[in-house]
Amino acid sequence: EARSIDQKLPRWLRNWKGHGIIARVFTPSMAAALRRTQLPVVDVLGVVPDAGFPLVHVDDDAIGVMAAEHLIVRGFKHFAFFGLKERNWSAARERAFVRHIKKHGHETSVRHVSPSQVHDDSWEVHQRHLAEWIASLPKPAGLMVCSDHRASHVLEACRRAGVRVPD
Repeated sequence: EARSIDQKLPRWLRNWKGHGIIARVFTPSMAAALRRTQLPVVDVLGVVPDAGFPLVHVDDDAIGVMAAEHLIVRGFKHFAFFGLKERNWSAARERAFVRHIKKHGHETSVRHVSPSQVHDDSWEVHQRHLAEWIASLPKPAGLMVCSDHRASHVLEACRRAGVRVPD
């Protein structure tokens, strides 16, 4: 059953007789619950460092380098990164992106948001702050966003700031 990342484990999992579980292990308590099933588990998220499950995950460093190279090749001279606090994969992508941009003699403007901030703040407040940051960037700017999900937030903020994408 596909579930959103922050949903609790389904009650039926306690009695499920499957052969194994592929999971986005999001919290230590989720890892403990999955261990109690005594089934083989593969984690495909990698945010709980001591989960104790095999991890199948993307190469976050390579993602950051590839994004930087994509923007450099297209002639950008101004760069930015929008990421999530408290997410190891976002931090890894950011480090690789910034390092590669710096290697080519450029600086990167970085903005972070807490994963819960969008839920705690109103959507309008979040979008206003994001649009202000985007408006402040020198143009044209090559911007890497940590994930596809957050990219939709950035696209909306660009629209609000009057910044055309891909311009």
